[in-house]
Amino acid sequence: MIEIFRNKIIGVDTSPFIYFLEKKEAYLDFLQAFFTSCSKGDFEIVTSSITLTEILVNPYKNKKEDIADTYMEILDNSKGLSIVNIDVSISKLAAKLRSDYSIRTPDALQISAAINSDADYFLTNDKKLKKVNAIKVLILEDLIK
Repeated sequence: MIEIFRNKIIGVDTSPFIYFLEKKEAYLDFLQAFFTSCSKGDFEIVTSSITLTEILVNPYKNKKEDIADTYMEILDNSKGLSIVNIDVSISKLAAKLRSDYSIRTPDALQISAAINSDADYFLTNDKKLKKVNAIKVLILEDLIK
């Protein structure tokens, strides 16, 4: 299944990162192959700075600064991974997506960052986002079946 990503840009929602970092067994084999393939240069991953906010909540909540630092290190230094800052153009597109699809603001910002980065796909595990047709949305759960 990883082959479909070759030479593409993949927008990635927060959940695949969390599943990978927390070693969620159901998704781990696929995500290890996915992130390894990216680090080899087979494709690029983009995510928004929203991912940082969402990924760091639990470590901070549980007073695990060392884990937060490790997560930051991984996201900051992973080959083939770019973190996109939210700017005016992404915010405007997110407002349009919210209007068109009635999706939550963080989801709209994540997808908008992917679209603005010319991503070919958006990888998430949120089935409600399948209704967005501005980018090809792939559901992680469907890919591992």
